[in-house]
Amino acid sequence: MQSFPTWGWDKDWQKRNFAEIFKTEKAKIIVFEKKDIGYWEVGEREVETVLISIRLLPKYQRRGIGTKIIEDLLDNAQKPVRLQVLKVNPAKKLYERLGFEIFDETDTHFFLS
Repeated sequence: MQSFPTWGWDKDWQKRNFAEIFKTEKAKIIVFEKKDIGYWEVGEREVETVLISIRLLPKYQRRGIGTKIIEDLLDNAQKPVRLQVLKVNPAKKLYERLGFEIFDETDTHFFLS
């Protein structure tokens, strides 16, 4: 079993948590070369646009797909775009490369805009 540096791994909790937070009516499937390869979700708040989640199958990561999606979001958003990322998540480097900066943090997460 793989261990994760933030919380460890609890299969039952992971299933429950995913079922609670994944709202199919809000998520958009990412399609590449006619294949479903991931999903992303954006939320609109009064003063900000929130990138809630972006996930790609490992085979399609590091190919510029996520970068393009986020760049399009940044280009088209009418409000500042914000997100949160686990401190141990290597995607933080991608967000910083795209111009996001940390504005707050908790023990486990960075908040970027």
